[in-house]
Amino acid sequence: VNYRSKGVATAGFILTLRKAFNDLRLHSVNGWAVDGNYTIRIFQKLGFSCIGRQRACHLFDGVFKDRFLFDILKNEFTG
Repeated sequence: VNYRSKGVATAGFILTLRKAFNDLRLHSVNGWAVDGNYTIRIFQKLGFSCIGRQRACHLFDGVFKDRFLFDILKNEFTG
């Protein structure tokens, strides 16, 4: 079964962020994704900020790809 574009991953991110900010009382959460990965769209949709880029640090099928770093603060999360 293909779950892409059905909101499953986004729902998982929202539940995780609720746990992090409400139950664990974290101030910020960060993550990363490799260039071209669908996770980047989820980070953007949920209000994460891109805070950095590690250039050519992942090798996929003979091609080096960048890693993008993201974070979100508790007061920025609306879920």
